[in-house]
Amino acid sequence: MWLSAILRCHSISQARKEVGLSARGAAQSLLRLREHFRDELVVVDKRGLTLTPVAMRLRPRVESALEAIDRILTASAPEPERFTLAMPDHQALLLVGKLTAYFRKASPSTSLRPVIGLTNALVKLENGEVDLVLGNANDAPVGFFRRTLPGIPTICLCRRGHMGKGHEFDYSELAQFTSLRINATDNANVADAFDGLDLIQPPSNRTLKVPDIHTAAVLLQQTDAVLVVPVTTAKCLIERYELDSLALSGKKLPEYKVGLIWHERGHRDEVHTGARNILSSFIANEPSGEGRHAVSS
Repeated sequence: MWLSAILRCHSISQARKEVGLSARGAAQSLLRLREHFRDELVVVDKRGLTLTPVAMRLRPRVESALEAIDRILTASAPEPERFTLAMPDHQALLLVGKLTAYFRKASPSTSLRPVIGLTNALVKLENGEVDLVLGNANDAPVGFFRRTLPGIPTICLCRRGHMGKGHEFDYSELAQFTSLRINATDNANVADAFDGLDLIQPPSNRTLKVPDIHTAAVLLQQTDAVLVVPVTTAKCLIERYELDSLALSGKKLPEYKVGLIWHERGHRDEVHTGARNILSSFIANEPSGEGRHAVSS
């Protein structure tokens, strides 16, 4: 910067003010430059500073180098690649931390962007807003891929001290309790992705819709409502909210069904393939092969 100022300014005092040097500092810096280039560089006369032939040759090179440095320093950093995953909130509770750790190790330039809820998920897959959907679909356009994962065992959550504790219930007998429903699963009757959580809830004349899994957990703490969830989700909620579960007899609770849905655009992408495989492993505890199911719209 000092060399550039000397070559551009008409006086030593003007050059040192531009870079913030004292008179002594400017003199010492000019001496070092003269020793380095083995040339006077500037000559002080009545007209100010006159550049020597060596300095005249240096000036365009110095200006070019400074412009290159300025471009490097001011250039905006490239946007990190994003992997966008749409999923129900009760699965996000378990998976976001694990997937973030996976991307940090496998693809540090890729950041995970979770989208909670499955509304318009297939449309978002088609237009590129989402890279992968964790859910189910009754129908999907041609060009989508799906992987069905093994069913996950479920249990019936309740509060500690629930009126049903100490008794065994058949699945159908759970109808006597208020059954919670999470709004994120409202897509089951439309041509879109949906969560399978509603499909495993016991039939009941008393249902209560809640916006998310955390609200459901708080209501479980405070009422005699029940909620059937995958065992993996149940373990997390029991520890976090100090919940309990009801003992059931007879027919087992239905399994929670879930799968992966993605667009052919990312089918061969190495990072996307790795994310699908690791997600399958997290959920099903075993690898699962990929199969293509192109379903006409």
